[in-house]
Amino acid sequence: LTIVELGTSLGVTTAYLAGVDTRDKVYTYEGCEAVAKIANENWKLLGMSNICCLVGPIIADQLKGDLKQVDVAFVDANHTYEASMMYFDVLAQKVHEKSVVVMDDIHHSEEMERAWKDICADERVTSTIDLYQMGLVFFDKHYWKRNYRMRL
Repeated sequence: LTIVELGTSLGVTTAYLAGVDTRDKVYTYEGCEAVAKIANENWKLLGMSNICCLVGPIIADQLKGDLKQVDVAFVDANHTYEASMMYFDVLAQKVHEKSVVVMDDIHHSEEMERAWKDICADERVTSTIDLYQMGLVFFDKHYWKRNYRMRL
């Protein structure tokens, strides 16, 4: 599997993503060099070698060039409408019908709420699940177009 994470932070989520199967390659993008350094130290302590950390601004051209196909994506980077939609658009161009994109903090702000609503309506998306803290996005054309919401 090719796993992509946007927003490495200290690398905890990255370690979980990479630890499931060490044959999977995890590409994680972090905007802050100091934070990425801490994450790399954490992975070294854990003995993880299937993580590739790319440091710098997360921009569409870089994502388009770096990624061939995305099986799983976890998006927890710049929490603005514009950035979230750019991330989603680039990832949606790289997915296949069995891929899943996880958008974190979908109810974090009005901008993120708007981004989530637009992602749910996107014609490339077949189903979504709103788990409140995060949303799951599916692209399998065998699914009905439906947006599910977990009730609290």
